[in-house]
Amino acid sequence: MSPTYQFLLFLHIVAALVWIGGLLFMALVGAPILRRVEPAPTRAALFRALGMRLRWVGWGALVVLLVTGTWILQLRGWLRADVLGDPGWWATSTGRALGWKLGAVGAMVVLALGHDLLEGR
Repeated sequence: MSPTYQFLLFLHIVAALVWIGGLLFMALVGAPILRRVEPAPTRAALFRALGMRLRWVGWGALVVLLVTGTWILQLRGWLRADVLGDPGWWATSTGRALGWKLGAVGAMVVLALGHDLLEGR
């Protein structure tokens, strides 16, 4: 593996850890603590401030994941038309795994967008 590939893989994993870490922090630490804050307007302001800060961190991590993931696929030679257009390749274990991962990434981006547009005022 080339140093570029290794560096991109490192960045990709760190970005995934940052994104998942932010979700887990909010769900397991931030929200339970903030639910105890009184009065309610202060609690709402703290939730909003924390959510807005995590929004930028999360979207930054997602951008890094998308860029590094695409670049990694290119370096592996999987972004060529002859590979992506070959049903036989998609039937391999690697093709199926990539298909599931791309589906999960698409769902993740749609859910994050939906949350930010509908809930993240």
